[in-house]
Amino acid sequence: MMKSKYYFSFLLLSLLGLVACSVITPIPTPAVEVYTLSPSVDKSDNELSTTGHDGTALILALSPINSSQDFMGTGIIYRDHDYSYNSYAYSRWNDSPSKLLAIYFQYYLSESQRFSAVVPNSSTSHADLLLEATLLDFSHHLALDKDNSTGRVSIIFYLIDSKSKRLLASKQFNSEITAETQSAKGATKALNLASESVAADLREWLEGEVERTDNKK
Repeated sequence: MMKSKYYFSFLLLSLLGLVACSVITPIPTPAVEVYTLSPSVDKSDNELSTTGHDGTALILALSPINSSQDFMGTGIIYRDHDYSYNSYAYSRWNDSPSKLLAIYFQYYLSESQRFSAVVPNSSTSHADLLLEATLLDFSHHLALDKDNSTGRVSIIFYLIDSKSKRLLASKQFNSEITAETQSAKGATKALNLASESVAADLREWLEGEVERTDNKK
């Protein structure tokens, strides 16, 4: 009986010691990795601008990008089947995809020879054209039956005459880039490349629409 009592006391003290150790030395939480969109296009010192029929330089204003709630936060979204949206636990964007893309497109379009300036819609500058957009997809698509995955960007743009408020043209752009790894790092690299592809196609489309609109005047 005495031996059982001593054994029970020893077991209780051991358990208390283990609990105390876990409190004193908790398991460290992994550091959060932060990613962003980074344009690879370089600014040119020899930029040309196109002037409108009234002799003033063309200015393009960008409205904030509309999106669902999933793309208004900083989570890096991945999809493992058709209707499931999740985010990586220890990785995030440094801002929401909607805001990052707006800055990204502003920077990229400022390289266009068709515009003397590309400004946010909140600017007090008078803009000749307004570009609105709705973000449909900006996520990492995981393949369940194979190793590869893709970063997908899908967005609709609307080109509007600022003076008449008339819709001049609209177009949806989609880009899908294979990710090197099924991870947040692989996702963000693929989404950067997909965003660059969309930006290049957008600039080409806008330049064509501006030229077409000028020819109609």
